[in-house]
This record gives sequence, structure tokens and C-alpha cells, in this order.
Amino acid sequence: SGAIMGAPSAMLTKLGAGQTLPLAGTNNFRGELFISAGNVDSSGDGSLGNGVYDANITNNGVLLYTSTRTQALNGVLSGSGSLYVHNAGRLILTNSASSQGAYEVVNLGGTLVLPGQLGVVDRFGNLIVSEGG
Repeated sequence: SGAIMGAPSAMLTKLGAGQTLPLAGTNNFRGELFISAGNVDSSGDGSLGNGVYDANITNNGVLLYTSTRTQALNGVLSGSGSLYVHNAGRLILTNSASSQGAYEVVNLGGTLVLPGQLGVVDRFGNLIVSEGG
């Protein structure tokens, strides 16, 4: 756990089902994030790309956003995985963010900001937004 520093353009690949990679603190890497299996958790006061992450994320596992910070995801979200938002933080999927394939977003208590007005389904294809308890 902790921040990833020193290789801002490197790709981060998460392997291993059933395991969680916690990313706490301010991470300055800006390369693509590939989640093959398992969980990646931006936790505590963690952020990707210093809070503005422009790279693509391929998620075939679970991306957890449990940070207390504001985070913008500007790249393409793809894969068969899920994105969970839970905490006092704010996660922003900007107008340039999109999803390819079936993608689940579950908001468990944080603030999730989606682009557009009522065109979310058209813009995101099979994106499913649900509110959990």
C-alpha cells in the first residue's frame, strides 16, 4: 500500500483474483491502469494522477474508490469489471470518459458525478448505475 511515485508514464497492471491492491496517498503515475483480476482500492486520502487521471482504465475486476478526495477520471473505462464508490470523496467521470462493454457502477455513499444529462445510457452503452445500501 502507499503511493506510486517515480514512473509517471508506466502502466500499472493488477493480477491475482481475490487480492486487493490499496493505493493510498497521492499517486503521480499517469500511465494506463489494467486490472486483470482482484481489486484496486484508491483509499484513505488516495488519488490517481494527483486527482486528475487522463489514462484509460481496463477493469476486469473491481475498482474501489473509497478515498476522501476528489478524483476525475477522464479516460475510457472498459472491461467487464465494476466500479464501486464509497466514502466522503467525490468521483467525477468527465465528458470524455466512456465505457466499452458491460460496466457496473455502484455508489455506496460517496458523490458520483456522471457526464451529460439524460444521455448517459447512449453515451456509455451498457453502463448500469445502481445505488446500494
